[in-house]
Parts: sequence; C-alpha cells; structure tokens
Amino acid sequence: MSKKGIIKTQYGDGIENYQKRIKETIVKSLNTHPRTALIRLDLRFPGEDMFYRDDPAVITRFFKSLNERIPVYLKNKRKSGVRAHNTTLRYVWVREFGKQGKHYHIALLVNKDTIHYMNAFQTDKGNFYTMIADSWLSALEINNIRKRCLVHLPLNCTYYLYKKDLINGDIDKVYESIKSRMDYLIKVTQKKSDGERNFGCSVK
Repeated sequence: MSKKGIIKTQYGDGIENYQKRIKETIVKSLNTHPRTALIRLDLRFPGEDMFYRDDPAVITRFFKSLNERIPVYLKNKRKSGVRAHNTTLRYVWVREFGKQGKHYHIALLVNKDTIHYMNAFQTDKGNFYTMIADSWLSALEINNIRKRCLVHLPLNCTYYLYKKDLINGDIDKVYESIKSRMDYLIKVTQKKSDGERNFGCSVK
C-alpha cells in the first residue's frame, strides 16, 4: 500500500501534490496559449572557487529577471523584422541535491508561436537560451558569460502541447506525452528537508 500523498512513478515514489500542481500549471498555460512550448532545463551552481549567491531567494530572482528580459527579447525580435507573438511565462521548479550538490530542475511554459525552439550553442545576444542563462547568472550575481553553461538543456528538451488534446478539460492525455520528463521532477529521492522549499510553480 502506498503512503498517503505518494504515487508510483518509473523513478520510484513520487509526490502526488507536485504532479497535481504541475498539471494545473500546464492547463493554465494551454488556456492562455492553445499551442504551448514546454522547455525542460537544469540550473546548476558553480564550484566553490568563486563568489555567488545561493540563498533561498535565488530561484525567485531568476524568474524575476527572466520575466523582465522577455519583453526586451520580443522587442528585439520585432526590430529585426521577425513577427514575435506575446507570451505569458509559466513555470515549475524543484530543488534537488545530487552528487554535484544543489541544483534546480525547471519546466518553462511559453507561447509556442513566440519561441519555436532553443539552441544552446548559439551565443548571439538575441538567443532565448542566452537570455535564460543570463537570468540565472544575474540571480547568482555572477558577471561572467563563460558561466552560461550552468544552464543545462537535456536532450530533447522542448515539447509542444496543444489545448485541443484536453478532453473536456482533462489533462491526462497531454500529460502522458511528457510523463517521463515531468515525473522525474516529482520523485521523492534527492529532495531535502531543511526548512527551504523543494517545489514551486507560477501562481497565475
């Protein structure tokens, strides 16, 4: 018998409420953007050979910085003659501890018509990956673009989700297509009970 609030996943025990909140966030995004891009990425910390801020508010600073950069990103796209649709950023994050220490797993949800893909190997000023990486460096208070590599994109990190696949508002069909990726975030292992939050998502 499973413990209350715990569900079985391919990664072992998972936290049911985390999965519920993830599904709710996806539905909110699809109701705003019927074609939503979900981007999975990891935020890592540098070694101990340099100063950086890793206090509990670091993840809040990251999303604040990213939300401030998105309008600038869209403005620059339009200046270059590219049609850029507006987007509302939604997100899910979990804090974990592995062999390399503390890190965050992130899922960003944006308008698919705004951002079609990410390329980690482009370093031009207008690239969406560099905007995310610079937001993380800003949150860490690191002024060194060589550390952009602290933002890691897993293989096949982008998924496209469609509101038409919601059956009477039911998320299950949509979630099934990303279940392997998202259930990794809800696993019980590598979470730490130290008084800080291990999970968060956008409210609106």
